[in-house]
Amino acid sequence: MDLLEQDAAILTLVPSLAPGLVSRRPYVDSLYTFLDTLNDARPELVSAIRSSVEKAVAAGQCKNVSTVHVDSDKTVLLTYAFGDLYSAALALADGGIEALVAGGEHHSAPEAVQKYMRGQTPPVPVFMRVDLAPRQTSEQQAAPVHGLLRARAMLEVLGLRLDLDTLEVHADSEMQTDARDDPPAAETGHGMHLGPQVPKGKHVPQVPKKLETCPEPLQTPTVLADLHAWFCSCEPFSRACVGHFRSGTQVAAQTSGLLARFFQGSRCNHATPLPVCMHLLALVLSAYNPALPVRVRRITRAREI
Repeated sequence: MDLLEQDAAILTLVPSLAPGLVSRRPYVDSLYTFLDTLNDARPELVSAIRSSVEKAVAAGQCKNVSTVHVDSDKTVLLTYAFGDLYSAALALADGGIEALVAGGEHHSAPEAVQKYMRGQTPPVPVFMRVDLAPRQTSEQQAAPVHGLLRARAMLEVLGLRLDLDTLEVHADSEMQTDARDDPPAAETGHGMHLGPQVPKGKHVPQVPKKLETCPEPLQTPTVLADLHAWFCSCEPFSRACVGHFRSGTQVAAQTSGLLARFFQGSRCNHATPLPVCMHLLALVLSAYNPALPVRVRRITRAREI
């Protein structure tokens, strides 16, 4: 498909650019990067803090926390192709997706979601719920401006404490959990796993894994989206369903890989041009990038969808 043709952005660019778009890196690397920005102003102080952190890491006193890293080169191209839709979709994909697995107690819920995300038919019904709009994280809402205060906030994520009087870094016993690292996860393949349970009454920085159990439904407005039917219940998607329709097989012939599998198994007809909303794009990015989190919850009643 020519890149100037309609649907080229979703059917050609996404299969090429989405794989490997998102990865996870140790959070301590983000701290080191931030300290480097302070180095010109107070090099001796920054060097002392960094040295203390490195000793804490070597001693196993830091929590095993990771952060999302997004490929900047791919982001430039995807932003050019989708505009604000891409940035909204990426924000939704990082924590705004929940998989509802219906019944089937004898089937593994994470494995059912894996099959869904691979373009395969899951053994039990899987419904994907996406936040209506991206949520602003608490870190985005109130990030300390002063260099040392921000460094202290970042250290707290790692379970460390910066003494602003002595400028020494210590392990914060109140913030340390029983196990400094995340408990071993139950591997389910394809880079997806169940996240650890958080003890009641303890504040633990949210470190999203590919699949996490979610005991309660999302409290924010959501929509239902389905990659296998290429459908979303949001208003922008409905408004975009104009023009003549074509089969999933016809759409699959214009794309490749994982995206083609979703359309090959589709029993629906699809509008031309192909409607794309931020919710469907978020699901596509998540399907291509196991580092992005998907919460999993088993449901037993239709009204829970």
